[in-house]
Amino acid sequence: MNRRTFLLAAGAAACGAMDRSRPPRPARPAAKPPDEVGPRANVDLSLRASQLHANQIAIHGDILVQVVKGELRKWNVAKMQRDSEWTLQARHFSFVQDGGIVAFALPSGSHQSAIYREGPKGELETYSGPAFRSTQTSVVLPGRAADEIYVTEDDRLTRLQLADGKAEELPGCKHPSPNARNRDQLYSLADGRIVAPDREGGIRIVDPDHSTTHPMPGREPMHLAPASGEQPLSANVAETPASPKISVE
Repeated sequence: MNRRTFLLAAGAAACGAMDRSRPPRPARPAAKPPDEVGPRANVDLSLRASQLHANQIAIHGDILVQVVKGELRKWNVAKMQRDSEWTLQARHFSFVQDGGIVAFALPSGSHQSAIYREGPKGELETYSGPAFRSTQTSVVLPGRAADEIYVTEDDRLTRLQLADGKAEELPGCKHPSPNARNRDQLYSLADGRIVAPDREGGIRIVDPDHSTTHPMPGREPMHLAPASGEQPLSANVAETPASPKISVE
C-alpha cells in the first residue's frame, strides 16, 4: 500500500461508511404564495400618466390640429385629408376665440418666446413674446378675445395680447396648483376663464379678476374636460360668475 492509498483509506474511515438504508432527505417544500385579497386589477400606468399631460390634439368644428415630430399638422376631419403642416418646435398650441390656431415656442438660442398664428391665407404669422424662464411643460389657452392667450409659466398663468408682431404681457393670474402632478390639466371657457385643478383638491375657475373654488371631498380630479352647459360671464353677475358643467375623471 502506498502513501496515497493509505491516506484515502484513512479519510474514508474517518467519514464513516454511507448508510444506504437511510431514506433520502425530502426536498424543502416551496413557499406558499400569500392569499390574494379580491381580484387582481390590471392597471395601465402609462395610460393613467398620459391623462395628466396637456392634450396634443385640439378640435374645432371639422378641423383637427396635432403636433407630430416637430410638425404642426392641420386636418379636415370631414374630408379625412391634411390641409396644412408647419415645421416648428411648438411646446403647445390651441384654438383661440375666433377659431384661429395659435402655437407657443421657445426658439433655440433665443431668450425670447415666439407665438405663431395662422394667417387668413394659411401662412404663419410670428409674434415676438417675452422671455420665459420655465423649464416645465407649457400649456396654451385662449383668453377673453381672439387676440389673447394664456401660457403657463411655473406658478403663473401669463396672459399675452397679440398685435403688430408682438405679444405684449397683460395682467395674468396665479396657477391654482403649480406643483401638482395634474398641473397641466387646464382648459378655457368661452369667456376666457380658466378651469384648473385646485391646490387643496377639487377644481378652481380663475381669471385675472376672480377665483372660484369647487371642492370635491375625497376625490382627486385626474382629467378635466368641458361638458355641455358652459355659461358666459355676465356683467350683471361679475362677482358670482355662473358655474359651468365640467366632466371629471
